Amino acid sequence: MRFILAAAAITAMAGPAAALTSYDSSVTPPGDLLFGNGNTNEAFKVETVGDIEIGLRGKLRFDLSGNPAAVYNSDGAGGYAFETTDGVPDAGRSIFNFDWSVNVDRTGAAGGTLNQFTYEMTIDYDPGPGVGATAGVDVQVFDPINLASADHGLGDFDTPGPGATGKPYVVTGEGGDLAMSYPDAIDTFSVAQNSWNLGFFEPGGFDPQTLGIYTISLAVFDLALQTAPLASASIEISYSEPSTAVPIPAAAPLLGAGLAALGLLARRRRA
Repeated sequence: MRFILAAAAITAMAGPAAALTSYDSSVTPPGDLLFGNGNTNEAFKVETVGDIEIGLRGKLRFDLSGNPAAVYNSDGAGGYAFETTDGVPDAGRSIFNFDWSVNVDRTGAAGGTLNQFTYEMTIDYDPGPGVGATAGVDVQVFDPINLASADHGLGDFDTPGPGATGKPYVVTGEGGDLAMSYPDAIDTFSVAQNSWNLGFFEPGGFDPQTLGIYTISLAVFDLALQTAPLASASIEISYSEPSTAVPIPAAAPLLGAGLAALGLLARRRRA
């Protein structure tokens, strides 16, 4: 199964800009992530294009005790790996989440807001190699930002983290205290962040605990042109059975010692 998240945006006036990729990094704004307290800002693959920043990471959802876990198992190159024995999945949920962040005004200089762009998230539910192609069957594609309502953490390039107060930057009606509707919120703010699971969007018949490789991508497009994405990013999340070392036969050390003794004896005879 593959997930694909690619997100980025630059204003038409800004002109083209080179993409800068970093691994095991934090995203802006600094501090804990905006979608809930205790979500540390680390281990992201970050793609930056001009004033646009995209962050993606895989995260173990719950540890073996059933507690939220800040475990990412990053390979340092945009890959994240989890095994069935790493944690305890809820019924209908995968053992891992994918966290995402998009900031369309990274420095606060561009004055961009979230609703000035369109976005495309692709979730591939084919666990084998490659990416599925049948929409609604093994691929889900949608805009995660331009919705009627959503429980995203919302803010700007310098919004402080939520601390211990839960989701203070989620709009009213979605568990937060932004006293505005969601459409008004994305017309005001430039940052959206959330943590999602395979089990949130799966097509009928899919088991979110299916083993496989998942590619996640999110893309941001110019609101009018809708051609190539302004910027994109992707990660891969591997979910597998625990790896086991090949056992050494009990007789192998004795055989090795015997061969070594024979070699020593032969050297003495030649001497």
